[in-house]
Amino acid sequence: MPRPATDKRQRLVMAAIDQFHRHGYARTSLSDVAQAAGISPGNVFYYFKAKDDLALAVIDEWCALLSGYLADMEIEKNAWKRIAGFINQARQMRDVYATLGCPLAGLTRDLRQESNALKDQVARIYATQFRWLGKEFRRGGVKPAMATRLSHSLMAAYHGAILLAFAQGDASLIDAEVKRLRAWLRDCKKATMRKT
Repeated sequence: MPRPATDKRQRLVMAAIDQFHRHGYARTSLSDVAQAAGISPGNVFYYFKAKDDLALAVIDEWCALLSGYLADMEIEKNAWKRIAGFINQARQMRDVYATLGCPLAGLTRDLRQESNALKDQVARIYATQFRWLGKEFRRGGVKPAMATRLSHSLMAAYHGAILLAFAQGDASLIDAEVKRLRAWLRDCKKATMRKT
């Protein structure tokens, strides 16, 4: 049974996510993406007039994927446990991160070098995580200004550990940072509870 026509666009976007992660934006051609998606190269231009258009679709997809993943965490009713779940995600992806690096970091680096339009748009990916963390800290009883500071600290440590693990090729660095961040989060929760 043939796939629906709209499936081709999604296949191209998902193939681009993978190819950009593995090879970088600049070294990935539209032909590479088409081949990875199992679509003839000429069909790419039906969906994306230029590589930048595909990059914008990748940014949109990453924001949607992250939003969906974070929304799924709502099954846990406690904000502090949701933040802990976010931290634990690094451990679940540790081997990929240590081998290929973070797909978000690589994409951000690459697209910030391309054009002002892409530079402005790619910032939305990390902003999705940052906004969610701020909201969760506030739900946990943290005042807004402090929630912003805690979100910055968590994002810096979390993504820094992923970068270091990739640079060193050592996934255990992620394990160590996840353990430290979980202890840090418990301390943040205790400090917040004392103030309320």
